[in-house]
Amino acid sequence: MSLNYYQAAMDLLKAMTDGPQFVRVTAGPREGTVARVMQVNSKYYSAHEFQITVKGKRPFWIKGSMLEHLTDWAGGTHFNEDKTTPSYNDLMGRTIEVGHTILFPRGTEGARVDMVMGTVRKISDKGTIYAKLFKSGQGNNEVEGAVVRVGKPSSAMILDKGTVDQVMLAKLTSY
Repeated sequence: MSLNYYQAAMDLLKAMTDGPQFVRVTAGPREGTVARVMQVNSKYYSAHEFQITVKGKRPFWIKGSMLEHLTDWAGGTHFNEDKTTPSYNDLMGRTIEVGHTILFPRGTEGARVDMVMGTVRKISDKGTIYAKLFKSGQGNNEVEGAVVRVGKPSSAMILDKGTVDQVMLAKLTSY
């Protein structure tokens, strides 16, 4: 059961008075990690964060929705980390790679969002995508040639020769 529920988090807090409590990470790059709970932070009624520790590592915070409580755990702690670089797909389901020209939303002043174009220059080890911007005729404040982070890669669209065909196929299949 997820520890993001109020009663589950309160039961774990109560059990912490009897002795150390252990949790397993169920999602994300640290999936499979078993750790000891140090602290619980409840910002909201159903949004709990847990500070957990693994032997040989610094304590770190993680959301309760990514944890499960291990009752009667007798083993120690162990750390798993997935070192593979995540890949992202655009709106049409194509994998974004270095060198692709993409169109993506970019927040500007206030609540305004502009669509900007750029070339993917780098994908970091953690999966962050960076694109070098083109000059656009929209009059936005972005500097031509600036390298910016693509905030939500799933909202981007790869611009190539097959894009128009993909858009038309998607439109036709929606009828």
